[in-house]
Amino acid sequence: MRSVATVTLLCVLTATAAGADPAPPKKPGDPWHELTLSPRAIERPLSKYRLMPAEFELHEGNAAPILLRLPWEQTPYFANELPKLSEYLDLPLNSPKFQGDDVFPFFKRIKSAAYRKTAEWQYPIGEQPIGEILLPDIQGARYVVGHGLSAWIRQRLAQGKVDEAREGIRVGLAVVRHYGRTPFAITQLVCCAVDSMFLSRIAELISQPESPNLYWALTQLPRPLIDVRHAVEMDERFLQMTVPGLDDLKQIRTKEEWTGRALAVIQFFRESDQQAGRSGNGAAFERVVKAARADLPASTEGGAKLVDQMSDGEAALRWLLDVNNDLAGERTALNSMQPPQAFPRLAAMHERIKDFRTVLGLKWSFLTTSILNTYISSHKIEREIDALRIVEALRHYAANHEGHLPESLDKISELPIPNDPLTGRPFHYEVKDGVATLSGEAVPLPDPEREPAAIRYTLRIRK
Repeated sequence: MRSVATVTLLCVLTATAAGADPAPPKKPGDPWHELTLSPRAIERPLSKYRLMPAEFELHEGNAAPILLRLPWEQTPYFANELPKLSEYLDLPLNSPKFQGDDVFPFFKRIKSAAYRKTAEWQYPIGEQPIGEILLPDIQGARYVVGHGLSAWIRQRLAQGKVDEAREGIRVGLAVVRHYGRTPFAITQLVCCAVDSMFLSRIAELISQPESPNLYWALTQLPRPLIDVRHAVEMDERFLQMTVPGLDDLKQIRTKEEWTGRALAVIQFFRESDQQAGRSGNGAAFERVVKAARADLPASTEGGAKLVDQMSDGEAALRWLLDVNNDLAGERTALNSMQPPQAFPRLAAMHERIKDFRTVLGLKWSFLTTSILNTYISSHKIEREIDALRIVEALRHYAANHEGHLPESLDKISELPIPNDPLTGRPFHYEVKDGVATLSGEAVPLPDPEREPAAIRYTLRIRK
C-alpha cells in the first residue's frame, strides 16, 4: 500500500525546577512510570486548568494548511535538526541540554493551528485508488508535533516553567485532534501514539513540585479522545477502493480475468509487508486456491457442486473477498463494544488473522494488524487518562491527609474513582512501605512478545 510505505520517506523532509526529581522519562512501549508526587488539593473553579481548548477559545479557520506548510517553509530545520529531537525525549530533566535557546522554535505556529475550529485535509478520495493517496500529515503528527512539541514541553519542565509546559500539552492534544480528522486507520494509530506521548508529558508535569492538580482537567477531556469510528468504517471499503473491479464480479468473464484480479488482491495485502515481494505471489495464489476449495463449499449457495465449477482464479478471488469482508465487518461491529466484551472476540480474530497471513505468506501486514491495533490503541488512551485521574486523586487525598497515601482506592470518598476501562473493574492498587503501585495488566491476547496496553505506576509522596 503506497500510502503506508511512503510515510517512512517523508520523514526526511519533514535546569531542573527546585526540588524536582530528575528521573528519566518513560520510553515508548515501556508500561512503567515512576513518579514522585507533591500533595496538591484541587482548586476552584474546576475548569481552571484545561488540557484542551474550550469551544469559546477557538477561532474560525482551517488548521491543515498551517500544519502542512510548516515543514516546507523551514526545510533546512526539519531535514537537519528535527531528527535530533528524539534525543530530548530520553534525557533526564536536569540535563544541561535543556538550558539555552528553544529546542523547537515553532511553538507559536503550532499553537495557531491548535486554536482553529477545524482541519480540512482535502484527501482526493474517490478521485484515485485510496491506497495510492499520500499522507504527509502522518509524519507531521509523529515528528513535528510528537517529537518537536514534546521536546519543547520537556524543556519548559526542566526550566521550572510549569504553566508553559501545561499550555504546550494543551496545544499538543488539540493539534492531534486536528490530525485525527481523517478516515485513515494508520493516521488514527499515529494519533494514538502521539497522544500517549503527551499523556507521558502530563505524568512528568504532575510530578513537578509546583504542578497544579489536573484531576478535573483530565476528566473533562473528550471521550473517546481519538475517535476511530470513521477510519474503521472506511476500512470496510479500503480493498474495493484500491483494487478496481471488485464491486461487480459479474463483469469478470474469463479465467484469465479472474486470476488477474485475484493476484491483484494478493498483491494488495502482500505489499504492506516489506519482506514480501511479487515473486511470492504465485505461491500465495496456490495456497489461497487450496484454502478456497476447502472453505467455500460451506459458505457458498450451491455448495461444493458450484465451487467445483469455478476456475482457480474465481475461487481464490471469492475466498479473499469473503475473508476480508468478514474480518472488516466484524471489526466495525466490535468497535462499538466495550473492551471486556470485545476482547474474547478480538482474541479469536487474532488467530483468524494469523491464519490469513499464513495463507498469504506474510509475517506481518499493516492491513491485517490494524484490525486489532486501532481498537486496542484507542482504548489504551482512555486507560492512561483514567490512571492519571487516579494519580491526581491520590495527590488530592494526600493534601488533605498530612501527606499520606490511602490504603485502598475506596478510601477516597470526595472524588469519583474510575474503573479500568479495559476490564470494567477497579485498577489494581496497593501500598507497601509508603510506596503505591497502580496498574492495569496487558490485554489478554495470545501474543507473548509484547504487553499490549499494559500500564503500571510506582508512586511516592515527596517529603
